[in-house]
Amino acid sequence: MTHKEKLKNILFENRFIFLSAACSAAIMLVVFMCYGLFPLGDTTILRMDLYHQYGPLFAELYDRVTSGGSFFYSFNTGLGSSFLGNYFNYLSSPIGFIVALIAGHENIPEAIAVMVLLKAALSAFTMTLFLKKSQSRSNYVSAGFGVLYSLCGWFIAYYWNVMWIDAMILLPLVALGIERIIKNGKPVLYICSLALTMFSNYYMSFMMCIFSVLYFLTFFISNYSLNDKLPHVKEKKKGRTKEYNRFFRSGFIFALSSLCAAGLMAFALVPTYMTLQQTSATSGTFPTTTSFYFSVFDFISNHLASVTPTIRSSGEDVLPNVYCGIITLMMIPLYLMTKTISKKEKAVHLILLGFFCISFNLNILNYIWHGLHFPNDLPYRQSFMYSFILILIAFKTFTRLREIPNRYILFSACSVVFLSIMAQKLESKNVTDITLIVSIVFSLIYALALVTLKDKKYQTISVSVLLLCCICSEAIIADTSNFSMDQKKVNYAGDYESFREVKAYLDEVNEEPFYRMELTHLRARMDPSWYNYNGVSTFSSMAYEKVSNIQKSLGMYSNKINSYTYYPQTAVYNAMFSLKYLVNNTTDFDVLSSSQYMTNLYNKDIFTAYKNERYLPVGYCTDTSLANWSTSSSDPFDVQNDLFEKATGYPDVLVRTFPTGVSYTNVQQFTQPLTNQYFTYTRNDNSQNGRVTFDFIAEADADVYLYVSTTDEKNEVMTVTTSTQTITETLNKHYSYILNIGQLKKGEQYSCTVPVSSDSGSIYFYACYLDNDTFEKGFGKLKNGSMTYDKFTDTEIEGTFYAEETSIFMTSIPYDKGWSVYIDGKKVSNDDIVKIGDAFLGVYVTEGFHEIRLKFTPNGLSLGIIISLSTVLIVALIALINYLRRRNYYNTNCFDAVDNSFETEPLADYTEPHSIKVDVKDDINHLPKLEIIKPFEIVEEEIETIITEASNEDKIIDEEEFTEFFSQDNDDNE
Repeated sequence: MTHKEKLKNILFENRFIFLSAACSAAIMLVVFMCYGLFPLGDTTILRMDLYHQYGPLFAELYDRVTSGGSFFYSFNTGLGSSFLGNYFNYLSSPIGFIVALIAGHENIPEAIAVMVLLKAALSAFTMTLFLKKSQSRSNYVSAGFGVLYSLCGWFIAYYWNVMWIDAMILLPLVALGIERIIKNGKPVLYICSLALTMFSNYYMSFMMCIFSVLYFLTFFISNYSLNDKLPHVKEKKKGRTKEYNRFFRSGFIFALSSLCAAGLMAFALVPTYMTLQQTSATSGTFPTTTSFYFSVFDFISNHLASVTPTIRSSGEDVLPNVYCGIITLMMIPLYLMTKTISKKEKAVHLILLGFFCISFNLNILNYIWHGLHFPNDLPYRQSFMYSFILILIAFKTFTRLREIPNRYILFSACSVVFLSIMAQKLESKNVTDITLIVSIVFSLIYALALVTLKDKKYQTISVSVLLLCCICSEAIIADTSNFSMDQKKVNYAGDYESFREVKAYLDEVNEEPFYRMELTHLRARMDPSWYNYNGVSTFSSMAYEKVSNIQKSLGMYSNKINSYTYYPQTAVYNAMFSLKYLVNNTTDFDVLSSSQYMTNLYNKDIFTAYKNERYLPVGYCTDTSLANWSTSSSDPFDVQNDLFEKATGYPDVLVRTFPTGVSYTNVQQFTQPLTNQYFTYTRNDNSQNGRVTFDFIAEADADVYLYVSTTDEKNEVMTVTTSTQTITETLNKHYSYILNIGQLKKGEQYSCTVPVSSDSGSIYFYACYLDNDTFEKGFGKLKNGSMTYDKFTDTEIEGTFYAEETSIFMTSIPYDKGWSVYIDGKKVSNDDIVKIGDAFLGVYVTEGFHEIRLKFTPNGLSLGIIISLSTVLIVALIALINYLRRRNYYNTNCFDAVDNSFETEPLADYTEPHSIKVDVKDDINHLPKLEIIKPFEIVEEEIETIITEASNEDKIIDEEEFTEFFSQDNDDNE
C-alpha cells in the first residue's frame, strides 16, 4: 500500500471525526458572518479581557519573537514584570503561538478569531475521537455529539479566554489516556495530553488533575471490581506466576504518570509557581463557613438552550454554564432506563454528576476547584468537564436506543418541554423567551428523530444525517445571539502606524539605551504591550500585587489586585518613576501643553509627544530613611509627599489647597468645614441626581492636581473647568485617581463639579499644587546620585553612580526574587536588599563611586529545568528497561506458551467470524487465548467492549445482535 493510499485510508476511517471538526468550524464561520467579522466586516472578536489583556499580549509576543526580545522579563508593562509568567498564563498555547506569528502584529484581532475557530474545531475533533475509541462508535451522530461538546455553554461564555480552550480540547484525550491505563497499562497518551495541558495553561491543568482523579475512579468502578487481576501482566518467580491487582497496578501507573507529566513540564510550572507567590492569585484564604450560591431548579434550568451566559461572579444570575444540547438533556433520564448498562455504572456516573453540582454550589469546593482561590469574575471555570460527562452519558444512552421504548422517549421530550415552561413561568435566572421556544421546538424534533431512527423502515444513515443537521441547527440558533462581538478594528488598530512613527522619532532622538513613556489616555489596559513601549500601566493576573497596592496609594487608577493604569500624574511621580516621555492621544484636552516641565517634541495625527525635563533613570541614591516610607494613607498626596521627603529630606513638595466655596444642586449643604476634605451628603430629591461644585483660586503659578473619590456605584461624569479648558472624567466608587489639570496662573479661578447619584454617601476631595522650589531642590539631589547607563536589556542592567553618603539606591523596578544585584562586582546579600514600600527593589550602598549590575533570571527556572531533564532521563531509562524485559520475556517464553495453549484451547474456538460466546462473569482476561495472542499484538479491545457494556447478570451475548444497530456507520475496525 502506497503512502497516498494509507493516507486516504486513514482519512476514510476517521471521516466522522473530521466531519465533526468541519461542522464546528462552519458554525463558527456562520457566527462570524452574523457579527460582521473580517473579512465580512470591520468587527473584531475582541471583548473584555481579550480586548484589554490577551490581544495586546499576543502582539507583544509577536514583537519579541520577531525582534529577538527576552521571554524572561519585560519592561513594557507595570514598570517591569515577568514576561515568562505572562507567557505561561496567557500565550503558551501552541495553536495561539503559531497563528500569532503567521498573522503579524496588526492582524492580531483576526489571528485570535482564527484561534477561536480552530480551537472549537479541535474540541469537536478530540471529543468525536474519544467517542470512537472509548465507545467503539463512529458515525454521523457521534460527530454531532462532538459538535455539542465544542459549542457547549462553557465555550459560549468563555470563548474569548482563548488560553483556557486548550484544556477543553485536551480533556477527551486525557480521559482516553486514563482508560488506556486501566485497560492495558499504557500511559503514553495520558502523560502527553496532561503534560500539554500543563504547558498550554498551568491554571486549567490544576482542574484537569482533579478531574483525572475523579474520572479514574469513575471508569474503574464502572467497569471492574477491586479484586480484578491482570493475568496478561505476569512475572514468573520460583516456578510461580504472579498476577497483579488491576486497581493497584493501574492506580500506581496513573499516579506515576501524573507525576511524570508534571516533571516533564517543571521547567514551566516551577517558575510560574514562583511568580504566582507575588500575585493576588495566592492571596485567598480558605473559607471558614459554608454557603451555597443557587437553587437546584435554577441550575437545572440552565441546561436549556440559549440561556444567557454567566461571566460575572456578582449579581443575581450567577450560574454555571452547563448547556450542551437539548438532545443531551433528553438522554439523561433515558440513561437510567437502559438495560445493558449496569446499575453500578449508572450509580457511579450519577454520583460524579452530583459531585460536580455540589462543587458548583458549595463555596468550599468552588474554592478548591479554582486553585485555592475565589476568582474575581468568570466563575465555574470547570463546567466544561461537567458537560463532557453529560455528553458521554448521553452518547452511551444513544447507542442503546433500541432498548428504550418510544413512550419513554416521548416522556423525556415532554419533561424538557415542561421544564422550559416552568423555567419561564417562575422566571428562572438566565432564561429568556428564546430559551422557551428553542428548547421546546428542538425537544420535539429530537423525539421524532429518535423514534424514527429506531424504525427499521427508515434508512439509518439518512436519519443519522438528519440528526446531525438538527444538532448543528440548534447550535447556530441557540448560541449565536449569546456571543458578543462589537469592537471595530479601526478603533483598536487604526492609529497603530501613526504611533509607531511617533515611537520611531523618540527612539531616534533618545540618547540613552532605555527610557519609559506613557500615553495620557489608554484605550486598552495593556496599551504598552500593544504599542510596544516601556510603560507603567498593566492588567494581568501575573501582576505584582504589592505594586498594584502601592500604585493605588500613589494615586494611580488601580484595583489593588492585578491592574493599574496611568493617567497624567504629578511631577513627583513622573520623575521618580522614570517617565521621560508622555504622549497625549486625545483631542479633547491636553494638560501637558501648559506644564513648565514638558517640551513638545513631535506631532502625528492625534498623538503629541512631550519630553519630561525632570525625569530620573531607573536607579538613584536616596536617604536611608526611605526604608520607613509610609504608604498607608488614603490621601495619595500624603503618600507622595512622604516618598519625596524620605528620599530627599525636603517636605511638602505638594502643597494642600482648599475650596473657596461650594455650591449645591439637589444636595443638602455640608456640615463639615471646607478644610475637612471629607464630606457626607444627602440628596433632597431622590428621584433626581445631584451635583456639588467646589470652587478654587490658584495660589501660585504651578501645576494643580485633584483627587476625588465617592461612594457612588454608578458611573457619572465629573467636570473640571479652568479659564482655558474643560476636562471631563468618569467617576464612581471604584474609579478614582489623581487628575492633573495642568499649570494655572496665580489667582486663576477653577472649579470641579462632582456628580451625586446615591441617596446619601460621602465625597473625598483633595487638591494640591506643586511647590516648584522644593521640587527643584529635591530633584537636583536625586539627580546627583542617579545612575548612568552602560548597558540596558530586559534581563541585564549595568551602570555607575556616585553616593554622597551611605544611601539606599532606589530603583523603580518592582521587587522580584529573580533580580540579583552586584555592586562593584560583588553580589549583594539579602540583608542589604531593601523592598521599598514593600514593592520596589532597592539596595544599601556606602559613600563613593560604584558600579552596579542587575541581572534577572526567573526564580525557579533552573530548578524546573533540572527536574524536567531528570524526568526525561528517568522515563527514557524506564522505557529502555521495560523494552529489554519484554524482549527477553518474548524470546524465552512466548512460543512455549503458544504451543501449550494450542494443545488445550484451539484459537479457532474464540475467533469464529459469525459469533462470540462469552460468559459475562468470566473476565475475558482469564481466557487462555489472551496469552496466545498477546505476543503477536492482537488486541482484545473488541471483546472487552462487549463485556463492559453488558449487565452483571449471567448472559450469553451474540456478536451479531450486539453490533446490529449502527453497524453500517461504525468504522472502528482496529
